[in-house]
Amino acid sequence: EEYIEDIIASMHGQEEQTHAVARAIDLQPEIRWHLRPIATDYIVECHADLRLRQEVLYLCQNIVDRYLSRRIMHLQNYQLLSITALLMAAKLLDLSNTAYVEMFVRYCGGLYAENQLLQMEHDIAYVVEWDFQHPTAETWLSLYCRSPGSVEMEVQDAARFMMELTLYYREFVSYPSSAIALGCLALTHDVYGKDR
Repeated sequence: EEYIEDIIASMHGQEEQTHAVARAIDLQPEIRWHLRPIATDYIVECHADLRLRQEVLYLCQNIVDRYLSRRIMHLQNYQLLSITALLMAAKLLDLSNTAYVEMFVRYCGGLYAENQLLQMEHDIAYVVEWDFQHPTAETWLSLYCRSPGSVEMEVQDAARFMMELTLYYREFVSYPSSAIALGCLALTHDVYGKDR
């Protein structure tokens, strides 16, 4: 408890450094925002099938968004970017679930070879400057609900559902993860008629 203020300040600093820019993604010549829900559905489905931790999903989307903020992506490689970002996030955050490249190749339906995923992994790491320390909305929600019994599980689950919905829309790319988590938690408190 004595270091909590320092931890939060550090997380806000990391959040600022690893934030995607929606206006930069707007400049993509082939990737349009109407494709985002399709790509997000694909990632959510793979994430659920692999039974990965929630943080993996949010870090994956952050990696995709940061990559698209900085590098032009052709439509034919959008799925490759998404599945590789999921692989990287799983490697970084879900140590209990060994992420094998071959598994992720299968999720692409044979569209991409193993060496293409590995090449994309290297390219992503270079483009995001090897910075994967993004505090996700799930991390923030866990922090906000850290004291036992402070927030009922049904409220936390509803907040998680709302946070997942934010992954689908451009409007939320510009908001920091801390604000998304806090906003979703506050909204679910209001929906359930709970005190904050």
